[in-house]
Amino acid sequence: MFTWLIAAGDFQHVIAGAVEMSYVVLSGEERLWPLVSEYQLPVLAGNIVGGTLVFTLTAWGQVRQEVKGGQD
Repeated sequence: MFTWLIAAGDFQHVIAGAVEMSYVVLSGEERLWPLVSEYQLPVLAGNIVGGTLVFTLTAWGQVRQEVKGGQD
């Protein structure tokens, strides 16, 4: 479900984006700093927040019965 949501939202990934960004810089189409500051850093921040949220929800789903004492 999370993978579908990421694809449906057309969210970017910092590592895949770094490959594309490197190509654009090495081909001379753009300079490095504007791409880093306007693309890579915001995507990195989004990946950190989104990844933390996805991990937290997944982990909670696995342990919630134990945390609540099996009351559900």
